[in-house]
Amino acid sequence: MKKLIIAMAALIVLFGENLSETFVTFSGKILNPNGNEIIIQDKEFTKKIELLGDGSFSDTLRIPAEQYFYSFSDGNEYTSLFLRNGYNLKLTLNTLEFDESIRYTGKGSVNNNYLAQKYLLQEQVYSDESIFNLQERAFKEKITHIEKEFIELLENVQGIDTNLVAGEQESRSRLIQRIEQEYNQKILMGETLAEGMDSPKFANYENYNGKTTSLDDLQGKYVYIDIWATWCEPCKAEIPFLKKLEDKYHKKKITFVSISIDSEKDHNVWKEMVAEKELPGIQLFSDKDWNSEFIKNYLVNSIPRFILIDMGGKIISADAPRPSQGEIISILLNQLEI
Repeated sequence: MKKLIIAMAALIVLFGENLSETFVTFSGKILNPNGNEIIIQDKEFTKKIELLGDGSFSDTLRIPAEQYFYSFSDGNEYTSLFLRNGYNLKLTLNTLEFDESIRYTGKGSVNNNYLAQKYLLQEQVYSDESIFNLQERAFKEKITHIEKEFIELLENVQGIDTNLVAGEQESRSRLIQRIEQEYNQKILMGETLAEGMDSPKFANYENYNGKTTSLDDLQGKYVYIDIWATWCEPCKAEIPFLKKLEDKYHKKKITFVSISIDSEKDHNVWKEMVAEKELPGIQLFSDKDWNSEFIKNYLVNSIPRFILIDMGGKIISADAPRPSQGEIISILLNQLEI
């Protein structure tokens, strides 16, 4: 009888271990959460996990086979996750310094701590605007140095999943390609969209009131243009800052214009969002979304994008500071004595 009990106990333990390999256990604690839930998702998978009053959470997820990469979001903040069934992953973070505070422990932590460190390095690279002012030779040397940093970061991690490693060379290539494209675009902008040049124009864009507005209609005031779309989360994150900026310069010699590049099928979505978020300024809907001549002439390939034009229709900045940059954009506008 005793042997039978021992055998059954061993079987139960073995069954439990095998069962745990069929799902992910994900738990942790978030300080200063942005909402009451967190979301794990990819294109075909969404899992919402409720936060308790102290910001802690715990749940299980069944991950589709050979689908490892997911996004983790808390409000408008997000990061990447690498998940496999069998993981028992624990997360802690403080949203006041979201990316910098992410820490993982437990099974699966090696891969996810690597992704968190990689994301911080990417942020550092993207925020260094000085790279775009380098001469070509110095730029190429900087690119080589950046690529080396990412390679060393990966090589210094012990026990990383081969499925994660497999895509890292392609990921680095995309990063380098993006930086090179932006560098080449900056050069082209310096040649065709420099300060003092005549601004490209838009004509007869539909405004929120159902009439039309052209850039020529706005001469006599400075024009600060926001190019955005309803599906663009970084664009929507700028809205509160844009409202504050408009309030600050209300009744000054400047007009605030927002141009949506949503597709025609999302026209009603645009109108609804303008009303719902009470967007001020002149709200316009571009004629051919990304293919609008004004958008192409300004070499817009990512949004949000801000443009500043003087009272005579000449370019001040083809890639102006964002409203969220606060003091930087205020200093620029104050220099114009608006």
